Amino acid sequence: MNAMPNRTGIGYLTITPDPRYSHELRVVKANQSMPQSTPQGAVVVKVRISVPKVAFGPLVPTVDVEVPESAVIHPETSVEVIEIDPTEEDTDD
Repeated sequence: MNAMPNRTGIGYLTITPDPRYSHELRVVKANQSMPQSTPQGAVVVKVRISVPKVAFGPLVPTVDVEVPESAVIHPETSVEVIEIDPTEEDTDD
């Protein structure tokens, strides 16, 4: 018996931390190509999905995906450098 081949695809998921649950994430957008911009506080994860052709029947397939840190695409950020006077005391108590 031959194994039925899989259908594969690549996508990009824009993900943010869930504001209600600190340990969960929200997928806020899915694209077939790399997004031109990323909302502040979000990351883009490139995913390759492989699904057996038989899954495209009447049932909805579900999988859990764990993404390694190397697959996360961080948006470019700019950092403003502020000169700090070392003689000033910190008064943010």
